[in-house]
Amino acid sequence: MTAAIQQTNFFAAAIAAIRSFSQDLYIAHGGYAPSVRG
Repeated sequence: MTAAIQQTNFFAAAIAAIRSFSQDLYIAHGGYAPSVRG
């Protein structure tokens, strides 16, 4: 049970980190549309 909770917390932390990183990239590039257009 404890291991499952730790694993869940790990995934939650990983998802939060990826989201914040993606948000930083999104802001740094001024949105995804310009990068998609090239």
